[in-house]
Amino acid sequence: MQFKRYRLMELCGAILCLAGVWLLSNLYELTNRNAVGIIFGSVNGSVWESLKPVMLTYFAYGGLELLSAKPYFRAFVVAKSFGLCFVMALYLGLRCFMSSIIVSAFLALAPGFAFSYILMKKELSDFFALGCFLLLTVFMMYFCFTANPPGLEIFRDPMTGLYGIIPQDFDRGAVFLSAVF
Repeated sequence: MQFKRYRLMELCGAILCLAGVWLLSNLYELTNRNAVGIIFGSVNGSVWESLKPVMLTYFAYGGLELLSAKPYFRAFVVAKSFGLCFVMALYLGLRCFMSSIIVSAFLALAPGFAFSYILMKKELSDFFALGCFLLLTVFMMYFCFTANPPGLEIFRDPMTGLYGIIPQDFDRGAVFLSAVF
């Protein structure tokens, strides 16, 4: 394994993923609310929908690292799956205290990449099945919770009070007026 290249890629990962988070956060509106925007972008302003681009960019960048740095596959899957769960937990915790998506994403991604780098140096290949299970669970949630979100606060859009995909003809002005009066 080329640890120098891998370390450099981990350092660059947070910055490149941050650009991807910004793009994917706006993808739903940029694609005029089509299916690509629904799957890969944020369909509302909820904490969960702002977490989706963070998860996707981390995972996609991990694929780029796998092809470029040629790490040991089992150890890499374990390190990246635990790193992804760490990023998700850190992001959710940060969003409880701050509203900025980009700042929260950077403050979650940078330690997440560092965490996965540290795990990569350890011999964790025995946890390969657990890592695969974690990745499967995360992506089942990723694809299910946009269309069918649970009635939890992290899935509620703060502007409309709705969950999931907001209807195109929804009157946001009425929500604003009912909040004011």
